Amino acid sequence: MAETKLLLLLFFLTISTTSMTSALTQSSKKSPAIDFIRKCCNTTLYPDVCISSLSPSAAAISTNPLLLARAAASVALSRLRSTRSRVSTLANTASGSREAASLRDCADALGDAVDQMRRSASVLGKMASMKGAGSGSMAWRISGVQTWMSAALTNEVTCGDGFDGIPTDPVEKEVISRVTDVKKYSSNALALVNMLVR
Repeated sequence: MAETKLLLLLFFLTISTTSMTSALTQSSKKSPAIDFIRKCCNTTLYPDVCISSLSPSAAAISTNPLLLARAAASVALSRLRSTRSRVSTLANTASGSREAASLRDCADALGDAVDQMRRSASVLGKMASMKGAGSGSMAWRISGVQTWMSAALTNEVTCGDGFDGIPTDPVEKEVISRVTDVKKYSSNALALVNMLVR
């Protein structure tokens, strides 16, 4: 009797889970915004990261490439700020002078990247609210954003390069892991900005 109840319970749970998954899949398939995000994200180096980070903003993005690029820049900025904060904390508590110096240099580079990504997100936000701006003006602004985002990526790489060879220290491993992660978001943001001028 107990086995029968357990089997019935498992059966109904399986059906419920399958129905919910099917409903979620169908609703996401019907959303033009989600389809738009997937299509654009598939042109980036890290499409899964792109889709998962931007899908929650689908309603605000709709099918607007400028709003998509701005959302990607905002996500990258948030990740950068978090990473820089963590690296700064690690620099202040580092035991060895060489490690502390590398961490401070990394935090400085990430600080520059934060500023560059903040500028990018700000310009993209202003562009999204502009009505009737000339194409030359838009192209000039996008060129500036591309330059800042490229510089942010360069600063992220510089941070990682400050640790020679393969890191064995747990702190260095954490920093390299965080910087590798944040580079994916910045790379995706730049790829989506590049789409604006194709």
